This record gives sequence, C-alpha cells and structure tokens, in this order.
Amino acid sequence: MDIPIQGQYTADDFKKAMAVHLAMPRILAILIIIVLFLLVQISFYKADNFTSGFIASIPFLLMATLFTYPLLLPRLQEENLKKNPLVQHPMSGKVSDDAIRWTVDGIETVLAWEAVTQYQLVADLALLYQESGGFIPFPRHIFASDADWEQFSQQIQQHAPEKKNRRAKILFAVIAIFVILIALVNVVALFADATP
Repeated sequence: MDIPIQGQYTADDFKKAMAVHLAMPRILAILIIIVLFLLVQISFYKADNFTSGFIASIPFLLMATLFTYPLLLPRLQEENLKKNPLVQHPMSGKVSDDAIRWTVDGIETVLAWEAVTQYQLVADLALLYQESGGFIPFPRHIFASDADWEQFSQQIQQHAPEKKNRRAKILFAVIAIFVILIALVNVVALFADATP
C-alpha cells in the first residue's frame, strides 16, 4: 500500500535533522573545549616567553577547533538550507514497498529502499542514510495522518538497520579521556613547579 507524502520543508526541519545527525553530546564537547583552553593558559603560564607559550599551546588550540565543529555546523549550513529546493517549493510523492518517490518543482527523485543503509527515527523526524554518508530527512508534517507516519516508520524499520554511532562515541570518548589526562598531568606539573 502506498503512503502519500505532501507538503513543504522548512529550514527548521533541516536544522532539527542536523541536530539529530550530530547527536554527539554537546555538553561534553563544551567541557572538552573548556579543558583545552585551560591547557592553553597553563602552557602560557609555564612558558618563559610569549612565543614558546604560543607554540606549546598550538596542539590544544587545534583540538579545541576540532571540538567546535559539531557545535557550529548547523549554523554554517543555514545559507545552504535557504537555497535548498525542498525549502523553496512544495513537494509531493509516495512511499511504496520498493522506493520513496517525490517531486519538487517538476523534478522527480527516487530513493530505493536498497539504497538506504541505515536510519534514525525520533518523534517527528526520520533520517534515511545512503551509502555516500548523506541523509535525507522526512519530517512528520509531510504525512497526512498519524497512521501514515506510523506506517512509514514501520516501513523504515523493515527495510533498513537503525543507525548506531558506536564508533563515533568510542572515538569521542578516547579523545576526551586523552584530553583530560593531558590536563591533569599539566595541572600536577604546574603545582609541582610552584612548590618550593
């Protein structure tokens, strides 16, 4: 049975999709950035002059920049969102057993279920991922009824595996532990240098 889809995406739909996609714990990223800037200050404090303090702090500044990426990406994408045809024009289509088809501004797009590698499903948004790593958001409001949304959710679960961020979470945790250990070593070294 086909499920009709119709409506117009909003920039908020894409912002929410980015927030779901970048589900990295933002509070942890902020804490790591704070610890890194603490390390920068310790580097300057321990240095004999400004130049050596700056050189010693470069790795910490680079790591802090890395951790700001998930915090800034939704803001960086705002201009691209305004140009997206899905935001500028209404779309219509249908979900069937073999694919999702939709038309925007006279251009038809087909997403076969075989091309969907994984999904993320939250209360009013579904993200369908493709092999390229990109995703397509499907907000709840493009479905006519709760029954259609529920049937679409079941179709997703039937055709694609749920997205697991295990590797990203493990990598993030290892980097966080590494940064915290560096901070502890520097703080201990700072206090050891300060004692007579």
